[in-house]
Amino acid sequence: MVHCALNRTVTRYYFNSLIFQEREHASVIKLRLRRMGAKRQPSYRIVAADVRSPRDGRFIEIVGFYNPQTEPYTLQVNTERAKYWIDHGAQPTETVRSLLVKSGVIPGRADAGNSAQATATS
Repeated sequence: MVHCALNRTVTRYYFNSLIFQEREHASVIKLRLRRMGAKRQPSYRIVAADVRSPRDGRFIEIVGFYNPQTEPYTLQVNTERAKYWIDHGAQPTETVRSLLVKSGVIPGRADAGNSAQATATS
């Protein structure tokens, strides 16, 4: 029985060391939305966050703000910081990519049908 417990400990330690090495070397950054606001009244921050952190969890930096509740929606993006993160390998989610295209931070085709208050700050 002691032998069995020893094997579990060794296996667990080996498994934890593999996880530690994986966390140390693989650091993927995403630009994504972080939900803010009250219940049924969402507003979002555009943040740079590690891919393993939860949606509303730890983040590295706030890049912008998006409020879909106003008419037209409000979009404010710090262009300089968004370009910095994209140049350093951050991968925007599909929604954030479309918002960055609408604000003019990254090139692409913006929807002509949706006019909005999009401001990009440097």
